[in-house]
Amino acid sequence: MGQFLIVQASEHGATEAIFRNGLRAFERIAGLQPSGCLFSPRLAMASFPQLLGAGAGLTVEPESGRRVCQAGLCFYRGRAGTAALEELALDLENGVSTLDDLEGIFALASARPGSGELTVITDRLGSLHVYLAPLGPACLITTSALVAAAVCGAGWDRQGCREFLATGSVFETRSLFRGVSKLAPARIYRFGDGSVRSIRRYWSVEAAMFDRAAEAGSVATLAESLEDVMRTVAGNFHAPLLDLTGGLDSRALLGAAMHGAASAHAFETTVHGPADSPDVLAAGRIAREFQLAHRNTMAVSDGHDLDYIERSVALTDGETDAFEYAQILRLHKTLAADFDVSVNGSNGEICKGYWWELLFPHTGKPRPLDARMLAARRFVGQGRDVLDHVFDEPLVEHFADVIARANAGLAGYPNTAQMDNIYLTLRMQRWQGRIASATMRVWPCVSPFMWRRPMEAALSAAPAVRARNRMSRRLIEHFNPRLAALPMAQGYPALPLRPGTLHRFWPMAVELGGKVSAKIGAKLMSRPPAPAAVDPAAAMARELLQSSFLTRDLYPKNMADAIGSQTPLLLRRMATIELTARALQRTI
Repeated sequence: MGQFLIVQASEHGATEAIFRNGLRAFERIAGLQPSGCLFSPRLAMASFPQLLGAGAGLTVEPESGRRVCQAGLCFYRGRAGTAALEELALDLENGVSTLDDLEGIFALASARPGSGELTVITDRLGSLHVYLAPLGPACLITTSALVAAAVCGAGWDRQGCREFLATGSVFETRSLFRGVSKLAPARIYRFGDGSVRSIRRYWSVEAAMFDRAAEAGSVATLAESLEDVMRTVAGNFHAPLLDLTGGLDSRALLGAAMHGAASAHAFETTVHGPADSPDVLAAGRIAREFQLAHRNTMAVSDGHDLDYIERSVALTDGETDAFEYAQILRLHKTLAADFDVSVNGSNGEICKGYWWELLFPHTGKPRPLDARMLAARRFVGQGRDVLDHVFDEPLVEHFADVIARANAGLAGYPNTAQMDNIYLTLRMQRWQGRIASATMRVWPCVSPFMWRRPMEAALSAAPAVRARNRMSRRLIEHFNPRLAALPMAQGYPALPLRPGTLHRFWPMAVELGGKVSAKIGAKLMSRPPAPAAVDPAAAMARELLQSSFLTRDLYPKNMADAIGSQTPLLLRRMATIELTARALQRTI
């Protein structure tokens, strides 16, 4: 299912008005009517359908009558859909002790009619965003921060807006709205009398890290776990679609599907982009080599760009560049007409030692991470403060504190584990997770590298196994040497780099040499930067801000006159917040 809305209260009758306001907000913001409802004096629950995917309302477990509401897509003991939710509901009723077999990008809410108790479960990385807002004797739990803000009348969270304008994401438990907070990953929340009664963590990323995991991961264990995921997906869907690019991650998933005979021909593949782009050419060559059912989708311009951008705000709660997500939405709308689930290589970075280059020459040592360096180089970048607000600390220092809080408790771990934790709990949860949450509101999607066993196999591998893409390359070769030998988008193969394959990597030397030459040439010649290409999205964002500036009070007084001089990236983010304000205005 797509989304849910839940109100729980300590007083009889306190739920009705809040619940009705929430239903109205969902209709006015997202154009959605509930597909299933549960209502009692102290607990009300509604589920909402995906825009394009199939799905029922609340699942009812026959023996206990317990209702389960799903947002996103969960798999339980290898099954998806109603059967999985019924089995999970029964286990929850019987006090299940482990959720090792619960997988996917999801949020689940479970309640027994008449009891007033409520259980909410978040996925392992917190990718499916769920928000909590207190309302006097009641609390509101929903997948839509926009709806929560509309119901609560919440104002802007200045720190959340600051983070979004500087980086394009919102971090920790914040949303764009004051008093609307995101639930934490891998948690079982129990609510009673309108507030949180208990929180239990059912999985810990740090326990899966090298050198704390019970067993070190390997290419073989990772391969086996990915094969199992691909078989599970093929067994639960009739028409799965695999995103195939010119990179390593999607190729590894194709290898996993091809290696398992049961799913070898279950997946069609797709690549998006111009016919002459490196990604499209590399994917097309793979498809021809292995006789895959494959399609190339292209960007479409149909005069409805603003419509897609406005829909994107409702899907992302304003926490993602709406101009960028509009293109993703358009693509998924095309694909959902012929397929019933999308499979992608997101989170494959955990096999590669992502961001580890910043740890050199101490890679893998039990040294504290330099939080300020990481904040400056991977989070803030060229971002700057533009709000009319005085913050307690500069932007880089703020993100250094965010990083330090995320890594609290990891003292003594290898710095590679600390970097993995930051990448997963900050970058993947709030950037990739926000995109995944939006796409799950459209139709089902699966990211196999985010399932428990693949994550644990990769995270627990020794740093030397993962560094410089070694694990990803060896994984593809393990699945199919012929697949590994085919060139990637950059022109060199997906094979591991070793003496016997060195001659095939000359395009890499050319690529690196070109980058170095460009940097040296720019310094020596002191050439002025080339004029930036015209950005149609930025032009549209500028027009939106100049036509109506509801969010004017967020910025200094001269910002309205200075809109024309802002960077395209900042313009798009400012316009996204502006469109978020307009969406809220429609609920008044």
